Amino acid sequence: AQAILAQTASCSCGAEPWERADLVGAPGTRPMLSPCSCVQIFRNARYRDHEFDSWAEHVVDGEIVTHPADGDDASNTSRRLDTAPHILLPANYGQLVRHDAALRSSASNSNSKACQAALDELGTWRMDVFAFAALPQHDGHPLGAMVQCLFGEPRLARRMQATGLVGTLPAQAYRGTPEAFQSRIFRYMESIDGLYSKVPYHSSTHAADAMSTMEYFLSTNVLQSFCSTLDHIVCLIAAGVHDVGHPGRSNAFQINTASKIALRYNDMSPLENMHAALSFEIMNRDEKCNWRSLLEASGSEGITSPLHPQSQVRKMMLSMVLATDNAHHSRLMTKWRELLEWQNLTVAPSELRSLKRPENAEKKQVVLDVVMHMADISNPAKPLNIAMPWTRALLLEYWAQGDEEQRLGLPISPLCSRSAGAPEVPKGQIDFIKFFVLPSYTSLALAISESEEAVKHLNTNLEFWQSKQREQATFAQLFEEEEALTETPGQRVLAMSSMTPE
Repeated sequence: AQAILAQTASCSCGAEPWERADLVGAPGTRPMLSPCSCVQIFRNARYRDHEFDSWAEHVVDGEIVTHPADGDDASNTSRRLDTAPHILLPANYGQLVRHDAALRSSASNSNSKACQAALDELGTWRMDVFAFAALPQHDGHPLGAMVQCLFGEPRLARRMQATGLVGTLPAQAYRGTPEAFQSRIFRYMESIDGLYSKVPYHSSTHAADAMSTMEYFLSTNVLQSFCSTLDHIVCLIAAGVHDVGHPGRSNAFQINTASKIALRYNDMSPLENMHAALSFEIMNRDEKCNWRSLLEASGSEGITSPLHPQSQVRKMMLSMVLATDNAHHSRLMTKWRELLEWQNLTVAPSELRSLKRPENAEKKQVVLDVVMHMADISNPAKPLNIAMPWTRALLLEYWAQGDEEQRLGLPISPLCSRSAGAPEVPKGQIDFIKFFVLPSYTSLALAISESEEAVKHLNTNLEFWQSKQREQATFAQLFEEEEALTETPGQRVLAMSSMTPE
């Protein structure tokens, strides 16, 4: 690999020699986000599925394992990730990947308009992650691409500086260069993306959607009033990792089948504990992914805790990932209501600025946990053309679980019966919106006024489902109509491919 990279010539766009485009296109490689092909060589040396040792990584029973790719010696079966050889990225990788600039300057590329449209919507409530994932540059792996949009220069720094409320992460906050810190985040999220399962709903596309939605919340006036730059980074990463390794089977299924995941975590939020553990295991196994180890106490801007920044970041991430277990919904919303009463936020939302104070660190964490939970359940609150494909994906995943439970002779979990659910899709959506999502977003909007946009879409979508209930619309009828509602090719591509019923 080093020899190949050393022999390449500089790209006309000014990229370093190792990026030359004529090395792109070997079997098994995927293009990067940028239409400028000079950055695509990174796919040949990917940590997740690179060409040089042909070992691939997957999550099996909540653990990371590597195994030979097709055509390799299968006699080696599987081996632990920590023994797998790694291809090292160039030290200046963070400087070389300029996705945002390349996308916006590639007017001649046939996909440039679609790419620019996707970028323009990133972090907005109308972000169509299905279309983002379906772009040829992403090849169905949107998470790594999205993080390079959000964290790559100049997007995050520009957004942070524009608010006037938070600065960029100070140079003394990490060892090494800013580019090294950025490079590790890129590599980390690429590895996380590769560990997501190919399931209808809990895929890296859902993680990317949660990340974009979290960016929306982080851009609101209230969160900008107390979140530091490091808070911003940690929240986005937590959204990206919150379902990593999800097998497409619920906590109830894990517990009822006494799976290895349930046994390992003693039936207590087994999936969420697995997601959190994997997100840190990746950092411990590969130092090139360990962005957290670069944080220094001297750069603890915005950390409202006596803990070392590395410990505080871990505490924040664990809390946010575990908050995505819907079993904790009632308890979490009770804490939120108590916070509203504490600050009388229905009258003075600006008082959330006091969460910057170290003594209010726990209350600040409640806000971040609630926002993470809201990002996770945001699909019914999106515009209908975006909400519909997510509804379809979730139903297909639930029904696949119900089919397996039936085969195993287990009671079928709520919402997982294909025969009972297909004729009554509207009723399930009405109940979920009316009794779960709408009250939550209505309460959120008391403090975060921008959430009124979500409340508006929830009411519109509720009326849609009520009309479909009156028509007694079935699953087949609803999702034949989805083509008329779907405005983007990305949603149609996904709906016609990976989300077909078993």
